[in-house]
Amino acid sequence: MPSPPFIFLGFLAGREQLDRAFATDPTPQVSAVKFETAILEGLAANGAEVRVVGALPIGSYPHSKIFLVAGSPFTTAIPGVSGVLAFSLNLPLLKLGLRLVTTLYHGIRLLRSGEGRSGIIVYSLHTPYLAAAIVLKQLFGVPVSIFIPDLPLHMAGRALTGLHGAVKGLDNRLLRWLATNVDFAFPITEEIARAWLPARLHYLVVEGIAPTVEPTKPILRGNPTRKRILYTGSFSHILKVVRMFCSRPELDVELVLVGGGPDLAELQQLAAEDQRVDIKPFMVGAPLQREFEAADFLINPRDTQWEGAKYSFPSKLFDYMTRGLPVLSTSMPGIPPEYFECFFALDDRDMELFAASLMRALNASREEIESRVAMGERLLTNQKSPKATGARILEALSSC
Repeated sequence: MPSPPFIFLGFLAGREQLDRAFATDPTPQVSAVKFETAILEGLAANGAEVRVVGALPIGSYPHSKIFLVAGSPFTTAIPGVSGVLAFSLNLPLLKLGLRLVTTLYHGIRLLRSGEGRSGIIVYSLHTPYLAAAIVLKQLFGVPVSIFIPDLPLHMAGRALTGLHGAVKGLDNRLLRWLATNVDFAFPITEEIARAWLPARLHYLVVEGIAPTVEPTKPILRGNPTRKRILYTGSFSHILKVVRMFCSRPELDVELVLVGGGPDLAELQQLAAEDQRVDIKPFMVGAPLQREFEAADFLINPRDTQWEGAKYSFPSKLFDYMTRGLPVLSTSMPGIPPEYFECFFALDDRDMELFAASLMRALNASREEIESRVAMGERLLTNQKSPKATGARILEALSSC
């Protein structure tokens, strides 16, 4: 007899709903959606069914132009996975209270119908979701697990002060208390488990789940003029590396940055002074594909000295590894060492070391590039695929 479906509390909706939401938000949370979708694909690939209670992954109004989120059911392309987008008013603070209420409503409805009895899976340290899951656990006796892709208190890159800092500190204490009632955790790095999780809570590190990988021939363009390095994603904690690049005018390389975020204004100033740097807004679909097609290298330039580096594994790296292009990355402590058999490591400790490490990558032989790209594809296919990772997740959940 098949097991009853899981309940998944996360930031997901139907494809059309997500497309409309992303079109109104200057910094859409595309990486979170990809990670959550990969989790669901991994569970489904191993025979599990899931019912999602979702919210739009957007900023509050007026950052996003969406004010009212109408509740509606949705389906997905993943077999056995369907859900409901919960009603909300997309206003700061108010939406958090509404999210708690609507999550409890939909959770109770599902559990009373017999769905969700396999357990509740919470995506991220989001207080309304975790609080609702713990209440549902007390009411129905179902186990609760949580994926932890970051630690909110450590993501800003600076000490939070004033009212904002006080509220964040209070929220962190509340989340840690709620976590004492969780049955299993899936932190994105080992350091999150050591620094934040309750001492007796069982956990499994899941730094990410790869998209489906089609074997590709490494793309070696042999660009006769200037090589192009591409970054896609949030402009946060990347300013240090871009400054290092700009400080070395002898590097005859083009650096294209696609995205947006807190570093944008300073990056635009650097681009105004250095014609090798080209900044473009967030894009999806065919325009983004054209950027990948024009690139020679892909880069993850996150600052290794950023406080959150040890708690972070940039999910874009999985996408990068499917593109058939060589990957450059700083050696963030949250990235396990085995990945640097596939990546070219960038040393951001000082400008001389950075320039030398970048030149080593740019001058790598065809054989070395092909070898690293192939190793990356094998790592994703054999160890990090949705099916392989989903099996590990379900095995862990079976112990709850």
